[in-house]
Parts: sequence; structure tokens; C-alpha cells
Amino acid sequence: MKRILLTIFAITLCLAAFSGCNKSSENYAFFSSYMLNSQDRNDPNDDVIEEMLLPNEALFAYAITKTETDTIQTVYVWHNLLRRELRLDIMQLYDAVPDKDKEITIKIDSEIIKINNKVIEFTPSSELSFAVLRAIIPTESQVNAQTFRNIFREMFIRLETVEPLGDYEVIAIQTIAQNGLLLGNAEVGDIKLVTSLDEVAELQSSQ
Repeated sequence: MKRILLTIFAITLCLAAFSGCNKSSENYAFFSSYMLNSQDRNDPNDDVIEEMLLPNEALFAYAITKTETDTIQTVYVWHNLLRRELRLDIMQLYDAVPDKDKEITIKIDSEIIKINNKVIEFTPSSELSFAVLRAIIPTESQVNAQTFRNIFREMFIRLETVEPLGDYEVIAIQTIAQNGLLLGNAEVGDIKLVTSLDEVAELQSSQ
């Protein structure tokens, strides 16, 4: 009888742990970035995207694709000022993430960013840069702190600009998440241009 009770208790613990893992995985987010037409890429679509975006006066652009479980969002930025401001915002977030191999939760609400429910010091560089940051980071996401830092270090290196040389390049920032993406309810398909922050607010209100 004692053995049966112990077995039932062990099964209950396993089920609880499994349930907890599933719950946390719903908020897990994966990030990456790349520079269009960089030396390590050979994608003919890059030429088409650059030809469309580089001369464009839109604020930024994005594209949404979906799998059975995830939303894959790619945000494109290319204007020098936005790249510099977004880089500063990302560096603030990067500095607040602990350099440890552990899971953390990042939450963004209005202009408040919390890491493990603790508000961090953060001052957006501009309304636009913060709108883009909010588009990249889900409203609540679980990440590995060290992996996040490594990926975002590469990201702000790519966003660096050389102003005297008129350094205009298209940087793509990709997020994979199940939910919580600011632009995630947009139509799946071609690249969409964002020409005003009102468009972002409308997408946010539709969530």
C-alpha cells in the first residue's frame, strides 16, 4: 500500500512538472538578427527587399509568417537615426539582463520593462525606437539570460552606424513566439510598411 501511494505521489509530481513546463514554454521567445546582403548570406530576395526599403520614407517594415504553433515576425529597420536610437534602447535592456545561464521573464507594459517582475531603469531614446523595441519583444517572454545577451549583443553591433559614410543598410530582426507579439495579429504575407505610429497603436489595440 505504501509503495502504491509513493508511486501515485511520484506520478502526480511528474504531471505537475510537465504541466508547468508546458505553461512556461507558451511564453518562450527566440530572437535572431541579420544584415541583408552581408557576406555570409546568399539570398536573392535580399536585393528585392533592399531595393524596396532603402529609398523608402516609411518608419520601419515587418513581415509575419505562421507555423502550426508559432508566429515568426521579421522587423526591418534601415534609417540611420532609428538604428542608432534602437541600438541605445537594446543596450539598456541588455545591461539589465543578468549574465547567468538561467531562465528569466521579461515583461513590457507601456514604458515599464520588468525582468523577473523587477522594474529596470529604462529611458526610451524616442517614441519610435520604443515602438520598434516593443514590436521585437513580446509583452511577456521567457528566455535564457545568457542566450538573450549573446543574441542581442550581435544585434546592437549590427545596428551600429557610421554616420559620416552615410551608412544605410537594412537590418532584419526576427522573433519567434507563440503569443504576445505587438504586430502578431497582422496579416500573414508580404512585407508591410509602417508609415505612422498610429498604425502600431491600432495593431496593439486589436490584440
